[in-house]
Amino acid sequence: MSWLWWFALPGCLMWAGILTAAALTALRVPKLAQLSPTRPKRWPTLAVIVPCRNEAANVEAAARSLMAVDYPRLELVLVNDRSTDDTGAIIDRLAAEDARVRVVHIDTLPTGWLGKNHALSRGVASTEAEWLLFTDGDVHFHAEALRRAISYTLQHDADHLALFPDVHTHDSPALDLTLSAFGRYFAVGQRVWSVSDPNSSASVGVGAFNLVRADALQDAGGLEAFPLDVADDLALGLALKRSGARSLVAGGQGLIGLEWYANYAEMARGLEKNSFAPLEFSLARLALLVGPLLVVELSPFVALCAIGSNAVVFGAGLAAALGACILDLGMAAWTKRPRWTALFVPVGGVLMAAIFLRAGLIGHKQGGLVWRDSFYPKESIIGRQLVTWP
Repeated sequence: MSWLWWFALPGCLMWAGILTAAALTALRVPKLAQLSPTRPKRWPTLAVIVPCRNEAANVEAAARSLMAVDYPRLELVLVNDRSTDDTGAIIDRLAAEDARVRVVHIDTLPTGWLGKNHALSRGVASTEAEWLLFTDGDVHFHAEALRRAISYTLQHDADHLALFPDVHTHDSPALDLTLSAFGRYFAVGQRVWSVSDPNSSASVGVGAFNLVRADALQDAGGLEAFPLDVADDLALGLALKRSGARSLVAGGQGLIGLEWYANYAEMARGLEKNSFAPLEFSLARLALLVGPLLVVELSPFVALCAIGSNAVVFGAGLAAALGACILDLGMAAWTKRPRWTALFVPVGGVLMAAIFLRAGLIGHKQGGLVWRDSFYPKESIIGRQLVTWP
């Protein structure tokens, strides 16, 4: 049973760090809907930039939620990024209904850009608003979301605010389990609890809601600073933090929401581009990521096998397993996610590891990544990522 020492105990100790990170996140990351920020004397101009590619099924409802918000100096920039469905016609119709809506149509993708990054840059170029909100074509907004976000950001004299949305799912247990694990590792990997500390290098960006002062974005190099970064939302947060901008992060529960993926298979396909490029298409780095992830997830439950033979290992495993379940329950309450996932904590981690492995094998086989119907050879991606993983 000596092998248990080497497998189980390191993983159990890592759970202590994960639990600490979760506690700090819960304590330091507020929920914007529960705050009462001071409203500014003057509302700055705000442009919401929504890149859309083949979003015919979602974009009208999402855009109408934005058209219904009560922000007084608002413009909506809907960017049709080479869509092959009815997206362009839908957003043209919305623009004809509301003078605040502007449409940008993109027919070709220039060399040296990822599609979404380029669409965002075109949206920025079309407006002179003081503040910019980058969001997606399937995100729904509460009427007070933008007033609260601007008020909170200005009150703290910040340049950037990232909000975590409500994530809605259908009846998909595998997806719920994977989202639970994803949330744990995102919080730890990005050190979410430290993002709002101006003395910390921690940064974050959220694709559903990245609010940034236009001048701060320009000072950080604009979107041209990361034209080929697959994690465009995280890259924005990182570029801003490196430039000296002040970032805030908060929970947007009750204010913004989306259905991120319909099921586990869709999540696996959706994360293909994000999972291997930050590892510089290295299978060795992939192994160094997935190996520890599996050790952490499985170690408490492997340690429970030491019952009756090694009290130290068994005790560590029991403490870590209980801590993992309590953590999952706490995260479920904070994010309004299903709580039953706490009974199957390691399953979500294994499913998350499978997504990384699948993306790595696909990326290695095809020699690059496919995103928005465009192929990018790995030679064009390697060395061009602001966001990288060890």
